[in-house]
Amino acid sequence: MSIKYKVIDREWGIDIMLSFYERLTKLKEFGLTEYQARAYLALLELNISSANQIPAISHVPRTKIYGVMRQLHDKGLVQIIPETPLKYKAIPFKKYLERRVGQLQEEAGDLERSIDSLANSFKVQAHVPDEQGKFEMFYGRRNVRDKLKDMYSNAKKQIISIGNEHSPGRIIRTLISTIKDLAKDGIELKYGFPVDNENFDKVNRLAEFADIRHIERRPSMHFVIVDGQECIMVHRIPNDEDPVRGEDIAIWSNDNAIVKTIQVFANDMFEAGFNYKSYNQIRPPLNPITNWIRSLDIDYEPFLINLGHDLGIELAKKCKATKIEPLIKEMGEFWQEHKLGTLKLLKKKPMEIAIENNMDCNDQPKIAQAICAFVKSMIGTILEKKLGLQCKVTEVDCKPERNTFCKFRVIMK
Repeated sequence: MSIKYKVIDREWGIDIMLSFYERLTKLKEFGLTEYQARAYLALLELNISSANQIPAISHVPRTKIYGVMRQLHDKGLVQIIPETPLKYKAIPFKKYLERRVGQLQEEAGDLERSIDSLANSFKVQAHVPDEQGKFEMFYGRRNVRDKLKDMYSNAKKQIISIGNEHSPGRIIRTLISTIKDLAKDGIELKYGFPVDNENFDKVNRLAEFADIRHIERRPSMHFVIVDGQECIMVHRIPNDEDPVRGEDIAIWSNDNAIVKTIQVFANDMFEAGFNYKSYNQIRPPLNPITNWIRSLDIDYEPFLINLGHDLGIELAKKCKATKIEPLIKEMGEFWQEHKLGTLKLLKKKPMEIAIENNMDCNDQPKIAQAICAFVKSMIGTILEKKLGLQCKVTEVDCKPERNTFCKFRVIMK
């Protein structure tokens, strides 16, 4: 069957069209066999039916159909109408789910009341060694998900998480209620993801409770560090948003050296990131200049270098700071005020400056080279005038095709 059915995803409040085979898979996830699921879906189409009408639609063998219908009745999914021949009526799946929820809640209550006695009956008898410096392996997405929930529940101060473009969806589907509680308790939540049009709404929702940064790199693994005390590295197989199905492999550790190393790595990636809302902003400045110089059949790079130098002299007069960090802050304020992008200090030694959403030069390599020369000249002149040092500015990273940022290194003498 290729018929699609509309259901509502209450998590997102949007309509989702499910095919027959997707519905079949959903029912099997709730414990139905292939034949039971097919027969139930057929009965949903027929509403009330005798057994001999169901095999043609469900493709359940006629010799099996009576047994399958009795099994569905035992599960509470089918009502038997005592007529001749017997008729069957599908019970709405919502009623089945409500009854199943009640059963699970009752089982959970019984289990909770017996925790202490069971724990005492099955406690470890041997001496338990020091737990510090442990390593554990986890296989399968469900097991990894449960370990992450456990780590989040243990958080007292901070969680740092670095993931890929699919991480926001997985996190919201499995951890959002825990994240809300942690945010209420004042736990610092820091996330770094590559943000794009596909995941922006999910990132935006997560940002209600956490500090989110857009990062350039798409890490092949997902890293989570809790309180600087434990960490986990997860390889997602496959790399998608499914919260439960996957052959994920994860390594967890509370070894101090390992945790601190991963924490430094994750924190550096986070700090190098940018406001996630600006991931797709169009670079606004200097479009008139770039359009003008495109029309000139001249070598315009020397012209822009001189222009950058002259502007740098004038801007230096407006800056009050004479030390690196406050000076970079002043320059950043000027950049934002005049819509030149977001300028920030990434590193002190060697000094690295990044400009996010730098001017629009991504369609002409020659223009890009000239514009970068202009920016280098302007930055270098400001720093030289205010710090009293000779400065050499070089571009070390430029991603104009991704509309993100350019990174410059400054060598001072």
